[in-house]
Amino acid sequence: MGDDFDWSQIEKDAKVVNEARETVVYLNTENDVVIRQRKNWPDEQEDPFLVIPLYRVRALIDRLDVLLLDAHKPSDIE
Repeated sequence: MGDDFDWSQIEKDAKVVNEARETVVYLNTENDVVIRQRKNWPDEQEDPFLVIPLYRVRALIDRLDVLLLDAHKPSDIE
């Protein structure tokens, strides 16, 4: 693999680490959960973030659990 390396030609199973933004989770002054990612300079002017009211965090976690289980189910198409 020399200078003519083409990322679009890599097989899915060959990639072991995908790019990921730095992500932090914290409580703001209103006790909401904030999920914040580092901006992808120069495309963004500010860090993107989500603010989840504390009383809805359990619903978010439950939904994420469902998605995680679905993602790890054996595929019918292989």
